[in-house]
Amino acid sequence: IPAWILVLVLGSAVCGAAAQFCGYPVEGRMRFEREGDVVCAFEVGLADLPEEHEKGLMNCTGMREGFGLLFVYPGAARHTFWMKDTILPLAIVFLTTEGVVSSIRYGEPYSTRGIPSGRPVGMVLEIHRNDADCLEVGDRAFLTRHP
Repeated sequence: IPAWILVLVLGSAVCGAAAQFCGYPVEGRMRFEREGDVVCAFEVGLADLPEEHEKGLMNCTGMREGFGLLFVYPGAARHTFWMKDTILPLAIVFLTTEGVVSSIRYGEPYSTRGIPSGRPVGMVLEIHRNDADCLEVGDRAFLTRHP
């Protein structure tokens, strides 16, 4: 088998696997900046429908580093999350409608304790807890949609 065919086949398999996670198609890349410098970025699936807001990452058994689920709301409001039926330890990043990180909270697997945004937010990003070390309150997020 020529090497270029092997690369093409293996590359397609990797790209195909990355095209979805936890039942959500990867639809964009969200980068976070602080004082003009990029501090981290995540490939994101979008949860913009009410039924997707309810499901979130429930029953998701694994999430690779650098991936997340972005909840998009029609306007700013206070939101409370919980971890019922959520297997993974998550960081819940609350963002203003302008994309500024307003708070970062941590959820324990299977907990029914409410995790409030504290103030009105327009977006929420759920990422694996281990991926949150790069983020701080005040960081600014920029979403680029994949074609």
